[in-house]
Amino acid sequence: MELAERLQTDIPLFIGDLGVYQLILSLSDRNRLSEFCEQTLGTLTEYDMRQNADLIKTLEAYFNCHGNLSQTAESLIVHRNTLLYRMNRINEIAGIDLSRPETRLALHLALTIRRLLTLA
Repeated sequence: MELAERLQTDIPLFIGDLGVYQLILSLSDRNRLSEFCEQTLGTLTEYDMRQNADLIKTLEAYFNCHGNLSQTAESLIVHRNTLLYRMNRINEIAGIDLSRPETRLALHLALTIRRLLTLA
């Protein structure tokens, strides 16, 4: 229940769903987790603050929609071309390639850790 609240979800979580969350919460070195988030998301977070952009929010929506661009655009209430522009900006600003599975994993994990640490 507490984890569902931290993740801000109304969807019931079952023991089998907790794998990665249990792993993250069991790590005692919160500073190391924060460093990982900063290394992974720092450039985008700074850009968002300087430019009043929504790139982190865009990434969160992208992962919540399982990478489906049409659903992501709909959830953000933006045109699909606007979303494509934002996704390209994310690649450029962060110097990453979202087509790489390892990159998507690192970003998704960093977003999850950040949310858990923020609400801890």
